[in-house]
Amino acid sequence: MRIVGKEKPVASDEERWIAGVRASDLAKSLGIPDFHERGVFRGPQRMFDRMDDERVMRRQRWLNEHSS
Repeated sequence: MRIVGKEKPVASDEERWIAGVRASDLAKSLGIPDFHERGVFRGPQRMFDRMDDERVMRRQRWLNEHSS
């Protein structure tokens, strides 16, 4: 892997956490819906993986519809 540009790589856990918070704030500022199911769920891991995949697909569909 080669890093191109002046941006320094994220080194510490704190910097990674701050970068994640900034990315989350950016997504909120764009008005992208959360598409997160509410409530408490129990089930096998594959059910939660499927829920995560569905949420990603719903977010992608929303972005495709609202980006043009």
